[in-house]
Amino acid sequence: MPPRGALAHTAIALLLALAAAAAPAEAQDRTLSWPAVSVTAHLDSAGTLTVRERQTIRFTGDWNGGERSFDLRPGQTLDLLFMGRAESDTGAATFLAYDDALDDVDEYAWADGRRALRWRARRPDDPPFAGELRHYQIDVAYGRILVPQADGSYLLDHNFAMVDRDGAIDRFTLTLTLDPAWRAPDGFTGRFEATALQPGEGWLVSIPLRYTAAGRPADVRFGTPAPPRRLILAIVVAAIVAFFLRLARRERALGRFADGPPPGEITSAWLGEHVLAMPPEVVGAAWDDHTAAPEVAAILARMVQERKLESDVKTEKVWRFAREILHLRLLVPRGSLQPHERALIDALFDSGSDRTDTDRVRARYKKTGFDPASTVREFLTTRVSRVAPGGTKPSKRLTALLLLGAIVLLGLGITRDTADAPVAFAALGISLPIFIFTVIVAAVSQRAATRFDKVLVVLALPIAVGVGLLAFILLLSTAHPVGPLTLAGLGAWTLALANSACNLAASRHSAEGIALRQRLFAARRFFRDELRKPQPALRDAWFPYVLAFGLGRHADKWFKAFGGAATARGIASGGTIGTTSRTDAGGWTGFGGGGGFAGAGSSASFAAAVGGMAASVPSPSSSSSGGGRSGGGSSGGGGGGGW
Repeated sequence: MPPRGALAHTAIALLLALAAAAAPAEAQDRTLSWPAVSVTAHLDSAGTLTVRERQTIRFTGDWNGGERSFDLRPGQTLDLLFMGRAESDTGAATFLAYDDALDDVDEYAWADGRRALRWRARRPDDPPFAGELRHYQIDVAYGRILVPQADGSYLLDHNFAMVDRDGAIDRFTLTLTLDPAWRAPDGFTGRFEATALQPGEGWLVSIPLRYTAAGRPADVRFGTPAPPRRLILAIVVAAIVAFFLRLARRERALGRFADGPPPGEITSAWLGEHVLAMPPEVVGAAWDDHTAAPEVAAILARMVQERKLESDVKTEKVWRFAREILHLRLLVPRGSLQPHERALIDALFDSGSDRTDTDRVRARYKKTGFDPASTVREFLTTRVSRVAPGGTKPSKRLTALLLLGAIVLLGLGITRDTADAPVAFAALGISLPIFIFTVIVAAVSQRAATRFDKVLVVLALPIAVGVGLLAFILLLSTAHPVGPLTLAGLGAWTLALANSACNLAASRHSAEGIALRQRLFAARRFFRDELRKPQPALRDAWFPYVLAFGLGRHADKWFKAFGGAATARGIASGGTIGTTSRTDAGGWTGFGGGGGFAGAGSSASFAAAVGGMAASVPSPSSSSSGGGRSGGGSSGGGGGGGW
């Protein structure tokens, strides 16, 4: 008698066998394989490749039928010449009927944007396949698949077997013949055979061919000849150089190539004439051509100095973090304030109240958001225009004409040869991020107060990258045979973007405005450099200008490093600015030794506190030769399978 364990194993095996036998056919695996694929191909004198493909497919499972996809590169064409089912005994092929519905056996249709053929071999209510063989014949003609090479040859780089498939090809044969107009490399026989091609493996034939007939083959996409390509490139480069020369000449006439005052010329008298004669908020708006938190902080600091406001800074600590809260008290009637002061005070103080602080302002505007600079921006813009009249803007006419020309030329080029579309759209797509980066650089360049020759170098870099890509990919490479109209359109597009960037980099200021900004830039550099010294040649009375120049953090850093010792020594009696003594006008103690900045001197926190008060309150919503196994190729390949 068999052991009890053996009986148990036998019972389990029987149960599994019965379950497998009782399983519905739909649950069986669906598999495909190709016992044989036979290909005959001929390359005619025009360069058209005609391919006859005979497939023997073994279906297992509930397949509807077969599928053959085609891998076409930009510019290549495909024509279906014949689609039929072959008899296994005679080899005679029967036409399949075209029907988009594919509701009957021996019907075919295009799928995937005419990149794949599908045909029906089984009705939905028929029993699933059980390893049946079906034989099919597909005749197609590939056009424009030869790629012209720089040495005058033509590259045939075609995959003659389906690459994208799940099953193996047990036996593959290929016979390739060439028209006498084509001369193949020595040793080329045109006959290939392989066994056991696994999924993902095709049969790539990559050979250079020589055209021995007169003229050029008709079914080859040549694109623009080399001389016009070089001419387009020369025009683009020359025009961009002209744009830069025009920009440089314009900015030189405005004085942007001149050096600002050297540090040695900056004295207290020079500052009094060119900087301190203007309110600090006007200085801040003029030097960087922008009104933001530094200008608001400068207004508040000036009003504290003028005894219109009283300030007190309190430090609040949460764990290891500390923040400065600015408390302000209004000391004068609101009606006595200047218009921009009144607008700012009304925004920071509640109606009828003479006290406010950072937390109260942020709580008030928590739901709506608030930008304090918006209350004074228009006023400061008007004041700056009085001391420095504005300039002119470059004309946009040339950019508009170039853009219009680019659109027209690209439209005509793509209409003439739709194969240009992918390359054209790819080039346009690549150009946009380069242009966006260039626009950012140009916008910064427009406001820059440094010498403009340095600005031109920075601006030229992204434009050079764009022109380099155009030159390499479109004008110098034979791998992308683009037509002349499309190339001219891309050249016009490049010029439009370059001209737009140059126009954006051009100053909007007059010569007087540029000279003023250069002086203020030199003054800011002087203030910044002095704040790096233990004994800066500055005065506490100039603190609002420090804030207006956006140097509040520098002042805070100075006080933390030197302020305590400086106050103890009383440095108000030391230091010089240029050759002018400042012993008669007070010195620099980090704005803590007087001037109405209560609570600031001991903690060096007024700069940070007033900056916090001036900052915007965000709203909740802003937050090789021959053939072989391969998976690639410049044409052919594609896939095979079922559906």
